[in-house]
Amino acid sequence: MKVFLVGVGCVGKSTIGALLAKKLNYSFYDLDDEIESFFNTSI
Repeated sequence: MKVFLVGVGCVGKSTIGALLAKKLNYSFYDLDDEIESFFNTSI
């Protein structure tokens, strides 16, 4: 199963996503972090 959290900025998706992933024993990927890493810049 895959879980995606979507919504407007600054509502806690990253915080809740990390907690949920830990509880479900899933890997957690934050798209903002992935984009920053890929383009070597900050959002």
